[in-house]
Amino acid sequence: MEHFPAVCCFGGEPFLDFHTNSSIDPTDWSADLVKDPTNSVDLNVGISNLTESFAKIGINVISQCQIFNITFNDLADQTLFDTYKARFLCR
Repeated sequence: MEHFPAVCCFGGEPFLDFHTNSSIDPTDWSADLVKDPTNSVDLNVGISNLTESFAKIGINVISQCQIFNITFNDLADQTLFDTYKARFLCR
């Protein structure tokens, strides 16, 4: 199954947004905090590229944000995520 990075700044936590008002709620996913983002090899994005992008808007990813590695526990919920083109946001 895939890994999805989520960057939440200023104390935010990831949640799943399906862009609909329906009661879709896959609960079989987890968001694990990346303890050392500079040495993380399991994310699908380059941490240095991410850091540079946020720096352009004045946010220091390492000190002001947390990076979460999101995974689904089963293929059915990941398929639901893909089908509805859902995304992870922060609250």
